[in-house]
Amino acid sequence: MAKRGKKKYIIPPDIGWQPNTYYLVDVSYNSGNPVHQAIFFTGFLNGNDGDPGGYNRLFSGNYDEDTTISDVYYMRAIEVLHRKGDEPRELRMPNELINSKDIEKVKLERKIQSAIQEYINAILR
Repeated sequence: MAKRGKKKYIIPPDIGWQPNTYYLVDVSYNSGNPVHQAIFFTGFLNGNDGDPGGYNRLFSGNYDEDTTISDVYYMRAIEVLHRKGDEPRELRMPNELINSKDIEKVKLERKIQSAIQEYINAILR
């Protein structure tokens, strides 16, 4: 269920936020700002409500500096990209893939790598 605070619309994942997890999100910083995609890191969760608390960050190639959940007007979680502590994933050549599950892993890894590269490029501009 969406939480509405002071002119804020935050739509968490169906199972709630997970600590130290990277998500692909739709985000807008004010009512006139177009919705675009960014990477969101939850950091620690607040004990009372399970919402992202300290150390959360939004990474977007559309802005010069990183922001937090407190800076957004609207945010909707789309999918989990990576959880800190999960085993690192290895990319393999397509001909080494043996089933559709492996193909989906590679697609996700490429999506993460692409998003990280876009973020790095934005910082270097």
